[in-house]
Amino acid sequence: MNKLFLFLVFLVFFTTPLESVEIFTNVSVVKLVSVALILVTLLAKKNVFDIKEPFLIIFLIYTVFTILSFLWSINKEVTFQKSLTTILPNFIVTLIVSFAIKDREILGKMFMAYVLGCCVAAAFSMYMYTTEFQSFEGDDYRVTVLNQDQNELSFLLFFGIISIIYLFKYSVINKIAKGVLLLVPVVFAFVILTTGSRMGLILLLMLAVVLVFMNFRRGKIIIVIPLILVIGIVFVSLLPDTTTERLFQIQDQIKSRDLTGRVTIWSLGLSAFETKSAYVLGTGYDSFESLVAEKTGLALPAHNTYLCTFIETGAVGFLIYLSMIIYLLFKVYYLIRKGSVFFSLLIIPLLATMFVLSTNNRRWFFLIGVIIIKLWQFAKEEESYAQVITDN
Repeated sequence: MNKLFLFLVFLVFFTTPLESVEIFTNVSVVKLVSVALILVTLLAKKNVFDIKEPFLIIFLIYTVFTILSFLWSINKEVTFQKSLTTILPNFIVTLIVSFAIKDREILGKMFMAYVLGCCVAAAFSMYMYTTEFQSFEGDDYRVTVLNQDQNELSFLLFFGIISIIYLFKYSVINKIAKGVLLLVPVVFAFVILTTGSRMGLILLLMLAVVLVFMNFRRGKIIIVIPLILVIGIVFVSLLPDTTTERLFQIQDQIKSRDLTGRVTIWSLGLSAFETKSAYVLGTGYDSFESLVAEKTGLALPAHNTYLCTFIETGAVGFLIYLSMIIYLLFKVYYLIRKGSVFFSLLIIPLLATMFVLSTNNRRWFFLIGVIIIKLWQFAKEEESYAQVITDN
């Protein structure tokens, strides 16, 4: 039973890059894996509900608050259903994952499972790219995976690159695996660019900057910078002109102050929100689209996790959510100070992506939060052990 339990935990990470892909109507592969994991956890009588970690306690409070928000929601049915079928399962799965990560070896296997899942998503994307089965948006040719949002896919693959860097730096892997893994980040980076996601390009630029900092004090810097430039030039030359034009519109989008219509959506959301005077408790979890639909007749996604959280859960919910972010930032700061600037890639790109993507019902933030906390715990334990050795 314990092997099955760990297998399903790894499967959660394997399927995360395909989280929005549905097997049946409103039933994704992640939901099926989550249900199986929860059932096996209960059957194995794992004591996962002994919650002591502050992050998980805050997450529990947020989960309860989102469920209760149906009481004052502008769309009670949607809020009640979505809170029970997204946030609640996300909390339980996050709790189980936290319980399962006992040491760095298990964490390393989770990263590897996630990378393999990203490989499936990337392979599917490359197939569509090479066979021209692409998602059409006007004159743009943007690769995606079964209608998955391109910004979402970009972040998931980007975190796959981060996972590989972690495996190289902090896990023991054989030479064959290393040889294969060396090529995988390059493929992931190219797929990110084929999505036409400007956020994806920004994430890759963040990665390039951090890689330069990581190798600045070493002789590798004279290799890293030219290598990044060469790969970038080659990638741009392989992309369709419409994709490269879209990617390099970042400056124009900032100047226009519209960000591909996102600013307009945010303004509509805030305008509709003001009419409800729900500043304290919000309009109810997952009610943003209903709110905007009342004003415009169109159910538009928020494209901003922070704004969406504030509107749907009010000042109370937003402060709870913000406290989780601040808590994780302190943990990451410790890891950077004691370890490497690499750890900044665990949180800063995610927070940037949340600015242009609604991730309220995704579990990435919470799973990544658990990973950060576990890395912090392992680092603290190793520091304490080293101190004991030094004292003796």
